[in-house]
Amino acid sequence: VQEATSIYGVVTYTVGPGRGDIPAWVMITGGWGSGLFAKKNDALDGEGTGGLFGSITFDFQAADNAYLRVITEWDGWDLNVGLTAWLAGLELTVGVLSLDEGGSKDPWIRGVHPIPT
Repeated sequence: VQEATSIYGVVTYTVGPGRGDIPAWVMITGGWGSGLFAKKNDALDGEGTGGLFGSITFDFQAADNAYLRVITEWDGWDLNVGLTAWLAGLELTVGVLSLDEGGSKDPWIRGVHPIPT
């Protein structure tokens, strides 16, 4: 497993609740990081430079005790999506990671775990 020290910064902006019958919020998050988020840059003799990451989250209240959250995220390597629903105190979460092939060379980041020999 590759280890790296990472320094990163994150900014989040929230809009909401929405107007109309359904209260809704949108959260936009963006950031830049080094280490784990670094990309190989041939112009810098192959040294890693920082990388961008971010997410957009949409929350809305469907009823008095029912909420839904839709999440999309770019983690610097892959596009991920998720859905969380809360209904009367119960929570259901479904997520799909690495919708694309991914760019990380580290198999642990890509989700392909090698079998130890």
